[in-house]
Amino acid sequence: MANLIDTDTPINQYLSFKISVLYRLMVRRSARFLNSKYDLSVAEWWTLGQLAVKSPGTVSGIVDLTQNDKAQVSRAVTMLIQKGLVRKQNNPEDKRSSLLFLTEKGQGLYDEVLPMRKKTQNLILEQLTEEEREITERAIVKLTNYLLDHPELIVAAE
Repeated sequence: MANLIDTDTPINQYLSFKISVLYRLMVRRSARFLNSKYDLSVAEWWTLGQLAVKSPGTVSGIVDLTQNDKAQVSRAVTMLIQKGLVRKQNNPEDKRSSLLFLTEKGQGLYDEVLPMRKKTQNLILEQLTEEEREITERAIVKLTNYLLDHPELIVAAE
């Protein structure tokens, strides 16, 4: 196969490096916007977004969907509760976890921020043709599913 990584390939040519740079650029800009306008961290926004899509939710469920660190999600939930954006209640099916719900205030904030986040996503996606967007989406899903199905891969490869 052509274009695969070999022993002479510099690290900045690795797919993981390129994705990491793109991720960091997007997250840093999101963080500045969310923090300055709404006093939210990126983790809080992602948590708010997951609860807007699927409520009630749990910390474990949000961790699974976002692949964020459990401690980071737990901190985000704690902050969202303190800000009155999320409420929790005992989970009757699992005493070790709580059910998380958006409050009316949380839903309102989500509804206010979402159109601006969509606009940003559209500006970024407009840099790609429709075909490039479709290929990129399929490739990301395929690689994500591969890594989820092979948790041993990274340890074995490093």
